Amino acid sequence: MSSIASTKTALRQDLRAARRQLPDAARAEATQQLALHITRLPGWQSFQGIALYLATDGEIDTSAISELVLAAGKRLYLPVVAEGGTLEFARWGGTTKGTQLNRYGIREPDTHSPRIATEALDCICLPLVGWSTDGSRLGMGGGYYDRTLANATGPIKTGLGFELQRQETLPRESWDVRLDFVATETNLYSCKEQ
Repeated sequence: MSSIASTKTALRQDLRAARRQLPDAARAEATQQLALHITRLPGWQSFQGIALYLATDGEIDTSAISELVLAAGKRLYLPVVAEGGTLEFARWGGTTKGTQLNRYGIREPDTHSPRIATEALDCICLPLVGWSTDGSRLGMGGGYYDRTLANATGPIKTGLGFELQRQETLPRESWDVRLDFVATETNLYSCKEQ
């Protein structure tokens, strides 16, 4: 294992443990605050297609964002694990109806849900384990988002996380995709200015 990979592994363990220890009340408040901050994304009012994720393992809950998106008449999509270690994005109605568990035990839209090309999305909200204001993102280590977004220039890539996951710097590899923005319970950070 390379030194970058071993550093990432250690960081993942520490940051995942820290986010799991957040009290339920703090999580609930963070969810609501983050939803307000994400509406400050440039172009939010005109967005039509927004991809979210369903939170697991202490990730910040996206339910408040999904409610905002659906109430505004926008289309909501969730990632679906695809062949080749990539993701597809499928239409989602905001409930468990029409979903199934994937091999990781995470709900995703079933095979009947319409897919959209990644480039056709206006915004993709990514889960993260760690982040820094230069747009670096530490994920779970599977590389699904990195492979899927490697050449995607259309959608705004927005990481969703807690302030406690913020790092001054993160180890990066050549294939790590940079975020355009990070939304937390306290702010919306633009990573393009770095």
